[in-house]
Amino acid sequence: ETIASLETRDCNCAFQEIKIFNEELCPTTLARLCHALSSYHNHEEAFPLKTLWLNSNNIGDKGMTMLAITVAKLPRLQKLYITKNNISDFGATQLANALKEPTCQLQELWLSNNMISDDGAK
Repeated sequence: ETIASLETRDCNCAFQEIKIFNEELCPTTLARLCHALSSYHNHEEAFPLKTLWLNSNNIGDKGMTMLAITVAKLPRLQKLYITKNNISDFGATQLANALKEPTCQLQELWLSNNMISDDGAK
């Protein structure tokens, strides 16, 4: 429902926090979410998303690549929770690259219970 509301903009677009748990987000659904979130990045005053919870959704590395691109475009996003998502070193690297973007202002990141080794955490 949240994704559909974002896509159609048929919602109160003052979301500061979005929580999606245990949904087993398939790549298509995650792509829809990322596209919807990205479409708002030029309308910060109407869509001040500060916290995104996507725990236990089986995002994986492919999904993390899509999400990393989106995170880099959301300048008000401060907190990202992506625990238990089968993200490996590859996905962690994609996210690390996004965090280097000047538009990314993320302050808090939760990645526990993924498949990230010491090398991927560097």
